[in-house]
Amino acid sequence: MKNIIILLACISLTACGSTHKVNQPVLSGLALQQLQTREYETNYEIAFKSVMSVLQDAGYILENADMNTGFITGKAPSNSNTTYNIWTGIGKKNVTTKVSSTVDKIGDNYTKIRLNFVAIDENSNLYGDSRVDTPIEDNEVYNNVFEKIGETIFIKMSTQ
Repeated sequence: MKNIIILLACISLTACGSTHKVNQPVLSGLALQQLQTREYETNYEIAFKSVMSVLQDAGYILENADMNTGFITGKAPSNSNTTYNIWTGIGKKNVTTKVSSTVDKIGDNYTKIRLNFVAIDENSNLYGDSRVDTPIEDNEVYNNVFEKIGETIFIKMSTQ
């Protein structure tokens, strides 16, 4: 009986912990870069401010925006739910999206913008925490955001 209790204690201790998994993109590196990148005929400052504006309009909370490096990061509001499972007990599921963007100057009046969206799925329960990061590779998502960036650039250029 004592051996069974020790065995169960060892199993329950090894089941606890934290895991973080990053799903690899399905697209090749070049295909992913083509999906995530667009060039615009505008100056660097207008492009940078347009990306910030579009992300904020989409509900992202900007965590970092550095005009010197062209790097912008943001996080969408998370969607949290309490979960229950007979084996793992009460837990929490949290789903959110993070975005990172780089804005690069190409000459005097051309700018390259690259966006990277990642879906983050976090779960916690009696046995520990887990997190899975999955790159978003949906062409429609990127096209919609780039279209809005293009519209914002057009508006900012016309009011200059």
